[in-house]
Amino acid sequence: MTTFRLVTPLLRELDRRGQIEFGDIWDVAVIAAIEDLENRYKQLRDRNRKLIDYASLPVQMAYAFKYVASHADFLAQVMLHGLVNDAGNALTDRDLRVTSLGGGPGSDLLAIIKVIRALSPERRPRSIHYRVLDKQPNWNEALEIVAASQKATIDIQ
Repeated sequence: MTTFRLVTPLLRELDRRGQIEFGDIWDVAVIAAIEDLENRYKQLRDRNRKLIDYASLPVQMAYAFKYVASHADFLAQVMLHGLVNDAGNALTDRDLRVTSLGGGPGSDLLAIIKVIRALSPERRPRSIHYRVLDKQPNWNEALEIVAASQKATIDIQ
């Protein structure tokens, strides 16, 4: 399964909410948020830069659309490399416990899901106990969407 397909339920839900909340200007708000994120990421080395606020729905949609799939795919590649080289046995624990630092929009969780789906059924965890430490509490809703989209395949708590 491609990583983008794993992100699709999140994008659909954010889009649904955005259309309800913003109506006809939703697309314009998301495009503006994408452009703003691109500009702000160019300033990441500037100590005097204003911190990015991910609280608004357009910014969350922009970030999820533009960055989450590629970040999750990169992380999955790193983890799969670790499994091949026997460094990733922790990913095959029956009850996997994960704490993510700054992984609010779900990139880390999506990467773990992708890796687990690549494992044979007897090596897959039964459940993931996932905790995220992120300055933006609104990302919790995004994580709940990701977890709910996997209910049929893995229990994420």
